[in-house]
Amino acid sequence: MMQTTPKTPDRPAGEEYDPAIAALRDAAGMAGALARKLERACHEAAIEQAVNRAVAEGKIAPELRGAYVAFCHQEGGLCRFRAIMMAKQRGAGAT
Repeated sequence: MMQTTPKTPDRPAGEEYDPAIAALRDAAGMAGALARKLERACHEAAIEQAVNRAVAEGKIAPELRGAYVAFCHQEGGLCRFRAIMMAKQRGAGAT
């Protein structure tokens, strides 16, 4: 059964309101928020893995780990960090 609702920021007053549609909208909003959290967590894990691997392989000094993590958090930083590490690997293999 359709209901009418008072005015809210996202709905004009008197608009028909279907609780099932409202529940779906809420679920979609929560799913979007969860997807953003998951994406951030995956990105954070990728940064940690890349920097820890570089430290373990002796490509960067352990005391600079925090600076490299911060560098990776910048937009495009993880890709640039990986490119730098690949270049270091190629440079080390050439000697």
